[in-house]
Amino acid sequence: MLEIRDMVCGYGGVTALRGISLDVKAGQLVALIGANGAGKSTTLRAISGLVPPRSGQMRFEGIDITGARAPRVLASGIAHCPEGRRVFPHMSVEENLDMGAYLRRGSGEIAADRDRIYAEFPRLAERRRQA
Repeated sequence: MLEIRDMVCGYGGVTALRGISLDVKAGQLVALIGANGAGKSTTLRAISGLVPPRSGQMRFEGIDITGARAPRVLASGIAHCPEGRRVFPHMSVEENLDMGAYLRRGSGEIAADRDRIYAEFPRLAERRRQA
């Protein structure tokens, strides 16, 4: 499903990842563990298309996504949701949920999904207008 080979990434003159390789198969759960500054976030940002790799290769479902920009990576089915970062802190709960439907076009399907989420997580429904 996701294959990364010898990926090197960095910011400016600083190399944050040196030759990382990994394979993630369909249905497999993988955890990146390491100290601060070990490259966990950079790895995820590179996979998501937010940090361009300097070298190496990434393939998702057999398609080369090396250096693909974030919108293309998202459209391919890869999403990056940083935990605890309050990604859209000034938007309401409902607006944050709508951001999850960024690539979808059917407003009826989006509304049905939102209703399903609210049914599954009633506290979100109570706080839909809350930032």
